[in-house]
Amino acid sequence: MNTYNPVTTRHVAAEMATAQREAGRSLTKNELMSELGLTEEQVTTHANEAARLFANSERRAA
Repeated sequence: MNTYNPVTTRHVAAEMATAQREAGRSLTKNELMSELGLTEEQVTTHANEAARLFANSERRAA
């Protein structure tokens, strides 16, 4: 029997990179926290991966 799992996982780094790509610029920590509802700890933890994802998407677009 398959049960419904109400918990959804977030790919925080991908969300951060997408938000920056849609804005067309890098967003500040405060902007990411307010727009995505992230905590300061989440932003700090996932900043490097988000930057890598953002840079890779920009290279693909060019």
